[in-house]
Amino acid sequence: MRIKDAEADASKVIAKAEKEAQAIVADARRKTETMMEKARKDGDASRQAKMEAARQKADEAVAKALVEGRKDSVTFTSRFDAGVNGATGRVLKIFEERL
Repeated sequence: MRIKDAEADASKVIAKAEKEAQAIVADARRKTETMMEKARKDGDASRQAKMEAARQKADEAVAKALVEGRKDSVTFTSRFDAGVNGATGRVLKIFEERL
């Protein structure tokens, strides 16, 4: 009898230990999943912040290029106009000399 009682008690202890181990593993999984989800969210937020910063820098570069382009356009237009006005007189003079 004592052996059977000891075996039954041992089986109960083993079953209890298995249940405790399963509970510990399940809790560790939940904690790991929570940590992984937080890491994903942090990674997504970090990536989004970097993309926004890059987009802002690109917008600033485009705005700067537009301003420079407009300045160059005004400069070249005025140079062209000055060249046309100066050339017009010379061309007319050449035509008059030929006539």
